[in-house]
Amino acid sequence: MVIAVSAIATASAPPTPRLGSLHGWNVVLITLDATNPERIGVYGGSARTMPFFDSLARKGLLVMNAYTITGSTSPAHATLLSGFMPLKHGVLYNGTPLAKDAFWLPEELHAQGYLTVGSTVAFFLHDLNKLDRGFDHFEYPTGPDAATRPWSSNRVAYQAFREHCLPLLSPAKPFFAMIHLKGGHAPVTPVAEEFLRLFSKTLPPDKELKAPSAEQVALGTVDPVAFRADQLAYYDANLSEADATLKQIFADFKARGLTQKTLFVVTADHGESYDHGFVGEHWKSPYESTLHVPLLFYTESGAIPPGRLTDRLVSHTDLVRTLAYLLGSDFGTGRQSDSMNAFGVTKRMSMQVSSVSALSYADTIRQLLANPKSDHAPVLKKDADDLERLGIFYWGRIELAPDGIYKLLHFGSTDARVLAGNPIRLYNVSADRAEQVDLLENGSKKRAIAVGMLERARDADPFFGLFMSNLKGSQPEVRDAVTRRLDRETIEKLKSLGYLQ
Repeated sequence: MVIAVSAIATASAPPTPRLGSLHGWNVVLITLDATNPERIGVYGGSARTMPFFDSLARKGLLVMNAYTITGSTSPAHATLLSGFMPLKHGVLYNGTPLAKDAFWLPEELHAQGYLTVGSTVAFFLHDLNKLDRGFDHFEYPTGPDAATRPWSSNRVAYQAFREHCLPLLSPAKPFFAMIHLKGGHAPVTPVAEEFLRLFSKTLPPDKELKAPSAEQVALGTVDPVAFRADQLAYYDANLSEADATLKQIFADFKARGLTQKTLFVVTADHGESYDHGFVGEHWKSPYESTLHVPLLFYTESGAIPPGRLTDRLVSHTDLVRTLAYLLGSDFGTGRQSDSMNAFGVTKRMSMQVSSVSALSYADTIRQLLANPKSDHAPVLKKDADDLERLGIFYWGRIELAPDGIYKLLHFGSTDARVLAGNPIRLYNVSADRAEQVDLLENGSKKRAIAVGMLERARDADPFFGLFMSNLKGSQPEVRDAVTRRLDRETIEKLKSLGYLQ
């Protein structure tokens, strides 16, 4: 089943929407937090999990190879709404603010006469990150416990939008609405029993799951296979509850006459990890369960030709330019070198991803290189050293080739989960969605693919995989590919700061 739904570069694409075909239309962006498409029927998962999403996908345009740029909520949303990668829009993790000069879709649409409303299940998307910029009205969790006890379910999260944002919308004025739901994000319990019973007849709806320790597994007191099955049952139940909420959203918009000339975009900020040891740690995981996301374009009238887009990659960076194309407005997108029109003649065949720790590390190193003798340099050096010591770092490059989607990962970390293997790994995720077969270990013929991808990654970002200590023992051609993209001055600065040997 995996191979059937995975993209191959030679697969056919649906008809392409025309430039400006949705001029003046409303746009509703629905983001499902922590939603792994492999659990959804149309992406190869169970038909029980999100049947309403599946029904929309059969009538809309489903993107099969959509990816987030990192497994964290704020950077992902900032990328969706700006078209920039995190080092340009400034939101490196949940807490850093949006750069003041970053393009911002709600702000642009507001200037064009749109009513802009939004809601989020995450308190930090509001004033802390400044991501509410350009919204006429924005709902988010408040109160002293908002950080530790956000809206508890998808239904509760949508209720705030339903009460305070939906009444502001009318067919008389174009609008942009963003609805950020919980999706499958932890905590996974309590969950409504009506959804849990779809996946388990025995689990209690309010059981708290704690990952078993290595000692418990060794002693046999916890069965890790059974534990993972329980985790996935709760997770799928939450996705089912998200699907029911999605159905309610569409029913409410239709009841108010708001579905005519309205484009619905349904996606996820990132997926969720229940593999490779990263249990619920999507911000650290570079695997498909976290980075591959659902993406659906849907119109009630069929103005977006239905089908499956399979012959290209689509990045979160691409939403802004794609909407500009559909609405017939350039949005000043010439500044957004990271963004592409998902329906354009030129297809995206590659993209890069990284962990939030790697983003913060790269930003710190850039500041150090800009002025290594400044008064702030010792503090920045300590920040970088702490990140290198404590963080889980990955850089990744994803490329679509005739025989599948290749993912190159470069790790830099002291975490045992990533130290167990090679620092540089290569997967064909079309044939191996679970990423169990490192092609650098199981076939020397693929080494040339890895070296070429690494060189292209370094061309796009000279700081890709900048952890020289982890290159010890790597093949000479891999080491050379890493250092070749640094100019002599940068190399000398990095040596003086202790980052090159």
